[in-house]
Amino acid sequence: MKKDVRYKVLAFILAIIIIMSAFAVAFLWPRDEPPESQLVKQPEYHEDLVSVSVGNDTIVYTYDSDPGELNYTTGDYIVGTTGDGYLRRITDMRQDGRQVFLTTVNAPLTEVVEDADVALDETLSFDNVSSGTRASFTLEIEVTLYEEGNSSVKVFGEVGFSSDLVFNMKIRDWRLSELEFYIENTLSFELGLTATHAITIEKEKEIWSKQLSRITFWIGWIPVVITPKIEFAVGAELELQASVTTSIEGSLTTRGGLRYKSGEWSLINDLERTWGFNPPELDLSAEATAYAVIPRMEFLLYGLTGPTIELKPYVKLHASLFENPWWTLSVGIEGSAGFTVEILDKELAEVSFTIFEFEWELAHAPLSTEPEAPQALVAVDGDGYVNLSWEPPPDDGGSSVTGYNIYRGTVSGNLVLLAPVGDVLIYNNTGLPNGYTFYYSVSAVNVVGEGPKSNEASGRPLGVPTTPQNLVATPGDTTVNLTWQAPASSGGTPITNYLVYRGTTPGGETLLATLGNVLLYNDTGLINDQVYYYRVSAVNAVGEGPQSVLASAIPLVFTTIPTAPQNLTATPGDTTVNLTWLAPLTNGGKPVTNYKIYRGTTPGGETLLTTISTMYYYNDTGLLRDQTYYYRVSAVNANGESPLSNEVSAIPAPPVHNVDTDEYFYTIQDAINDSDTLDGHILEVLPGTYGENVQVTKQLTIKGSGRGLTFINGGIGAYVFEITANWVNLTDFTLYNAMNKSGRGVYVLNSNNCSIENNTLFGFGLGIYLNQAHNNTISHNLVIDNVDGIYLRDSNGNIITHNNASNNNWYGESDGEWTWQGSGIALYMSHENIISHNTAADNPDGICLCGSSRNTVTFNNASMNNLFNPQTGQWTGYGILLSFATLAATVHNNTITNNTIGYNNMGMRITSNSINNGIHHNNFLNNTDQGWDDGPNQWDNGYPSGGNYWGDHAGVDNFHGVNQDIPGPDGIGDSPYAIPGGSNEDRYPLMNPVQD
Repeated sequence: MKKDVRYKVLAFILAIIIIMSAFAVAFLWPRDEPPESQLVKQPEYHEDLVSVSVGNDTIVYTYDSDPGELNYTTGDYIVGTTGDGYLRRITDMRQDGRQVFLTTVNAPLTEVVEDADVALDETLSFDNVSSGTRASFTLEIEVTLYEEGNSSVKVFGEVGFSSDLVFNMKIRDWRLSELEFYIENTLSFELGLTATHAITIEKEKEIWSKQLSRITFWIGWIPVVITPKIEFAVGAELELQASVTTSIEGSLTTRGGLRYKSGEWSLINDLERTWGFNPPELDLSAEATAYAVIPRMEFLLYGLTGPTIELKPYVKLHASLFENPWWTLSVGIEGSAGFTVEILDKELAEVSFTIFEFEWELAHAPLSTEPEAPQALVAVDGDGYVNLSWEPPPDDGGSSVTGYNIYRGTVSGNLVLLAPVGDVLIYNNTGLPNGYTFYYSVSAVNVVGEGPKSNEASGRPLGVPTTPQNLVATPGDTTVNLTWQAPASSGGTPITNYLVYRGTTPGGETLLATLGNVLLYNDTGLINDQVYYYRVSAVNAVGEGPQSVLASAIPLVFTTIPTAPQNLTATPGDTTVNLTWLAPLTNGGKPVTNYKIYRGTTPGGETLLTTISTMYYYNDTGLLRDQTYYYRVSAVNANGESPLSNEVSAIPAPPVHNVDTDEYFYTIQDAINDSDTLDGHILEVLPGTYGENVQVTKQLTIKGSGRGLTFINGGIGAYVFEITANWVNLTDFTLYNAMNKSGRGVYVLNSNNCSIENNTLFGFGLGIYLNQAHNNTISHNLVIDNVDGIYLRDSNGNIITHNNASNNNWYGESDGEWTWQGSGIALYMSHENIISHNTAADNPDGICLCGSSRNTVTFNNASMNNLFNPQTGQWTGYGILLSFATLAATVHNNTITNNTIGYNNMGMRITSNSINNGIHHNNFLNNTDQGWDDGPNQWDNGYPSGGNYWGDHAGVDNFHGVNQDIPGPDGIGDSPYAIPGGSNEDRYPLMNPVQD
């Protein structure tokens, strides 16, 4: 409220206080005739006065006879109780016999009352302001607001009402100190509306008003008149297309008004209510409101409006056959209190406050809605999969369920859409990495839309290990030495044992030995010149995995020529045949130095084509299409040439084969674009070197013959593969050289559930680039010599595992400075991804989370990221970097565990806007600077789980316990490890490296 308005209001309140304070005088000091005042004259009390006529600016006094000399004249103040009372100053006067004619102007009380220290602490009710009559009534309502032709609007019902007024004020030195003004109402009502035919109307009608008994009382020598007045009105607002009838009934107890104390206004708005209703009878559509104004209450001071209070209960109906719900019935109440004030000789000022503004929905009638949530979702995990089952929703919303949406995430409560399915109650999520927890929820869909999600269920796939790799049998004198490599996957739990099988015939192997977690075995006491066959399997807590490929050896005491090469195969291409084979069962006791390739055009007619080194493949080029070629291979050592291998044949053909249609194409793009190629088909690409920029627009599996066999040169294109379809599998290629390190090897754009596996990529700006792509898998790729190896932007729920993303960097001038740039694996504004079992070395940043949150980074080797800038003479490189994408985006709730972070310029760098990230059970080894963190993050997993292993930690382990104060070691350092950059510390540093 502006300052001048506030003073006007306070002045008016003062006048009201002065009036109210006179009540006591009015009741305690009754007068037959009033005394006279030095300031104000009272002609109404002249003993010969017959009548008084009061106009807007004139007053006429009539006496029994000529009054003679009067006690008032021009400039005097006069006061009286005629009409609504008056207080005026005389500006002109004339006398005509027994009549006196006065010209006047209104006068304020402040000009005639000198003492302004008044305190009124009484409660006034209608019992004492209306001569014992309470403001209580009952009204029957039957009001026609509109009637014309066949259209009409009527409001009907009954209202009962009673009220008490509370008015407490204190004024000191012409300033308001305290004010409390409210009315307590008890209201019971039934309120209804009937309208017919199409009509739009907004109308209000006063149906009852009452001016209560006028009250006269005194301020000092001055009489003052106030007149209470109460009004009642009804109204309606309609926009109708047909007809409607509805009603409500209820009761209200309200206490509404204003309070002023300590310089602040506040509202008094207590409310108790009960409602009932009759359902609407209507057709087509309607928008209707009926209301009653109960009461509009005023106090008149010399005929001018003073304090007011207004209550407005209403019933509202909204209906439309084109909406859901198609009708809604509501009830509400509005109320206001305030002052409309004129300080007589001043301009008009107004103060108003809303004290009630509530609306409640009583009922509605829905059309068909979305189904409720599916029930009893259960997740059962297995080897590389989680099987989901659920029960249908208890309520389909009035329309049959047409399908379900499956949601998945790696963090509870943060799920994204995985796949829509039909009206089924099971779903098997396959192709998952073992050892990780996945969270699921399901929603039902009908023709109206998608309903809420079900309960959340979780599964953690576990399986047996995959096969041990690269089993090699090396013969000796009565011995065979076996070596192998660990399986590509441990099945989600650590490998505990290896089982060695041996036999003297292929396929006849039986268990020979059970070993610990070792990768070699020496089989002794064998018979020389006897062929022995071996296989190896791995064991974890789940069980035994499949056996390895077969290896064989013949214990020898002398040397001879090798045995024949094994498993020769011929794969045709466009004017080419690619040959592959396996080494001989035995090298004859001396290393194989060469292989000889034999070729012919008839069976058994092969002649020497070429001699190569110790590679196990050869690409025969420049051949005739549709000509059959036959091949054999032999091995050579220092003792001579082995027997020939098995014979194979092939007919050169176009290199791209659609397995499902048995059609051949000269380019991958031609195969994709062919109208016979459909979603779900498999395209195989023969060995060779190709120059293509491929757009994958269908759900296909595209397979090379193996990295090192099938090469694609991107040339000057922006990419080699651009994938814009879901469920694409790309595997077994070597990709290189798109736009000379400014293009992309594999670009996955807005595509989900794709798999990029077993590929080699080099020479790109971005080796593998996911842009707004979700739930994809990137695994077992060699991504080297790019600017950024694997890069995700706005992509969530992806799995990046068992990749080698090394030597991805670029050195040059940027923004006027010479710098190293690039990352092995980089996430930009990407969330809830799994990054596991990857190698990221020789990059400026090994693994970078830029503006990315809720990701899991585990079991990675982020080492050797330590590059020298010859321009500045400084080293650069981070093992793992957490940094912002924008100043407004935090990097939060990432989990970084079980990683090896070694030999970097800095092990881990975390910027200040990274919060609530968990870093524990990592090995920090020989980094120039182990880490830096100036944000609030957690560097340990509490006690007794512990924190990280720090290669430079000089602590001792003499105590244990949460506070490390109980004698006896526990594998945790007794003192914390401080993290530079802020106040963070690893409270429980590990004394020994974490084992995978």
